[in-house]
Amino acid sequence: MAEKLIFLYLILFPFGQLLRMDLLGITIHSTDLVVGIIAVYTLLTTKRYPKVFGKFLSLFAVMVFSLFLNYGLFTLSSALYLIRFIAYSFLFVFVWKNFQDKKKLLTQGLLVVGVATAFFGWIQYFWQPDLTALQYFDWDDHLYRLVGAFLDPAFTGVILVFTALLAFSQKRLRLGLILVLTLAFTYSRASYLAFLAGLVFLIPKKVIKYSPLLLVAGFLLLTLLPRPAGYGVILTRTHSIIAKAQNYTESVQIIKEYPLFGVGFNNLCEFRGGDSRSHSCSGLDNSLLFIWATMGVVGLILFGDLGIGLVRNTSRLFLASAIALLVHTQFTNTLFYPWVMGWIAILWGIVYSE
Repeated sequence: MAEKLIFLYLILFPFGQLLRMDLLGITIHSTDLVVGIIAVYTLLTTKRYPKVFGKFLSLFAVMVFSLFLNYGLFTLSSALYLIRFIAYSFLFVFVWKNFQDKKKLLTQGLLVVGVATAFFGWIQYFWQPDLTALQYFDWDDHLYRLVGAFLDPAFTGVILVFTALLAFSQKRLRLGLILVLTLAFTYSRASYLAFLAGLVFLIPKKVIKYSPLLLVAGFLLLTLLPRPAGYGVILTRTHSIIAKAQNYTESVQIIKEYPLFGVGFNNLCEFRGGDSRSHSCSGLDNSLLFIWATMGVVGLILFGDLGIGLVRNTSRLFLASAIALLVHTQFTNTLFYPWVMGWIAILWGIVYSE
């Protein structure tokens, strides 16, 4: 049963936003449904949990408390967002419990998923490079950027970052370079920085002396990228930087007003008086500021404690992926993106030991 569930999840993973349903203003992803089943299965079959799971329980308590503390903003969407986060934490337990003797197979499964993500990205790039019409469906419009099935270059980019780091950790240099080339065509600067940070940590010390050469090679690759029509392919673009600065300022204002427990997990849309059906309504562009604004300083401290638990007793690959994720979350709310939570939960379940 466990093998069938994880296999189904991995099969659905690279289809991203293409397999989504909108019911009564609430978005449901096919992968979320599978993870929900996995969470219930784990609850019913697991007697012994990893010690670090206690940190999750403390965090869950603060999340629930912050929601009820701001009950005036509470919606079904807020509750489902919390339930989804809890479900993905059980995905970690599920993998840790059921796949200790199949770590290599599951790791290869992640690699295949990442390659499929790249493959779908190239199909989109050559078949439908103009996605500006998506703005009429409350999505960001993109032109001549590799966005793939996730319909967003930054999120496609971070999955490619994880996959490239995984490929390089297995010394699959050709595949890794193909993935880096694919990453380049997202024109996602956050993903570039995340990959660089993760790679510096991943590569052996004896190779670090060649880092300047790697940087020069990377710079040359970026300068050789095509520059078709469209503002998004201009790597020196400033519009998004200004928008993020404004977003950070708004985050700080919310934190000042609700410093201790925040406005409640995923209550930002209602707090800002926005349309919950918009894909950007509830977003803050920095995951750490998002945590602080929605769960207060108490939630931020507990999340930091969980982060310390994450990086203990794990592999170099996981640490490199975690560092890449930390960098990426400074520019996009990547930490709570369902497919990122899924990837990290599976990888953590594979490498975690007590």
